[in-house]
Amino acid sequence: MSMRTNLTGLLLCLPIAAPAIAADWTASSCAARKVGLAAKAVNCRLVTEAKAAKTMSAPAFDSCDQKFLASSLRLESDERASVCPTSGDGESVLDFVRASTAHLAATLKDVEAMSPCAALQAPASGQRVTYGRGDDGSSHLGATLQFTDNGDGTITDQVTGLMWEKKKWVNQAWYPATCNSVTDPYCADPHNVNTVYAWAAGYPGRASSYDGPVVTLFLEQLNNRCDRDVSVACASNADCNASGGACGFAGYRDWRLPNVNELAGIVDYGRSIPALDPLFHNAGCAAHCSDVRSTDCSCDSNTIHWSSSTGGSYPLHAWAVDTARGHVELANKTTGESVRAVRGGY
Repeated sequence: MSMRTNLTGLLLCLPIAAPAIAADWTASSCAARKVGLAAKAVNCRLVTEAKAAKTMSAPAFDSCDQKFLASSLRLESDERASVCPTSGDGESVLDFVRASTAHLAATLKDVEAMSPCAALQAPASGQRVTYGRGDDGSSHLGATLQFTDNGDGTITDQVTGLMWEKKKWVNQAWYPATCNSVTDPYCADPHNVNTVYAWAAGYPGRASSYDGPVVTLFLEQLNNRCDRDVSVACASNADCNASGGACGFAGYRDWRLPNVNELAGIVDYGRSIPALDPLFHNAGCAAHCSDVRSTDCSCDSNTIHWSSSTGGSYPLHAWAVDTARGHVELANKTTGESVRAVRGGY
């Protein structure tokens, strides 16, 4: 396939600038305005990327992002915006723009790997060794696994756009330790790789509802506590002025458990113990690192991790992924298992 064909396909995946619309707002005209803002953000980031490529320097996107968020806020502050089909989605749209443009820039550096709408491909398995012509190790099908440590305690998957929580080592007398209540000392830090949570509350082996400590404690701490001090509850960034930082882990409040396909999507089947990219588990963990914001600190438990997906014919069980070797299996919802939160995505 020619480079021109590939570029044409990639450009078809980008937002298209919206035409001018009438002063009288409708749901569709408001949506058109938002598409127009997104298109400007895409253009700004790609122009910045191109300039940085010429000087072989790191692109500075702050101005682009700030302009988009300010414009998005002004749009939604207009009294006519009440007809808009969505609201409060500026950060989510910007996440998509960031991931899309980053993927495009990365793809353009490897012309042979380009394919139309590559960001929409399923992730490759990561298999690197071939045992015969036509096997996975020789074909390398799918979008190449690409991850970026954002330096704020999160990792972005450049293929899917998902943002993942990082984990750290917390010294404790026993591990893995189950987090059962807010007063449990093992529940103090949601990023502790040695803490496990139950998916469902209730009688062991007989509960099916998604209401266990993984929801009431783990996700609660990520979404409704101050980033720099999870002992402080918050509803806005102003509530976290004393501790510094924002409300919600890394400034986001839409953290969740991944579904089973999302969780299995980060597995690198060319590795084991753990079967993950080194950004999820590096040498810092062996030294018991404690700062997830450091790029030198990232841990994985090498055990079963909960997904949010219930077993089809087994409502008392949920799907889980063993990150040690990449196994996907069912686990009883009342057992304690490791967790890794996610947000966003295409």
